[in-house]
Amino acid sequence: MEVRVSDLPTGMVTFLFTDIEGSTRLWERYPEDMPAALQRHDSIMSASITNHAGVVFRTVGDAFFAAFSAALPGRDAQSRHRANGRRTPAR
Repeated sequence: MEVRVSDLPTGMVTFLFTDIEGSTRLWERYPEDMPAALQRHDSIMSASITNHAGVVFRTVGDAFFAAFSAALPGRDAQSRHRANGRRTPAR
């Protein structure tokens, strides 16, 4: 993923950093299901951040780093993701 500096917000910026809590344990417990779960997570996060006027500037494993030009869109993007999350992979 490459982001141009001109794509990033300027001035007062809100940052969002995410990580899946307990992902190592989930990978150990559900090794066959986690690739699909991570793909779903990444899709939801990317869409939520983009739909709330944010810019993903880095991902590392299951972590997202995003920037917003205002606090409310960042909070709303995170809230939307939480509403879709908190489920373990189905077996």
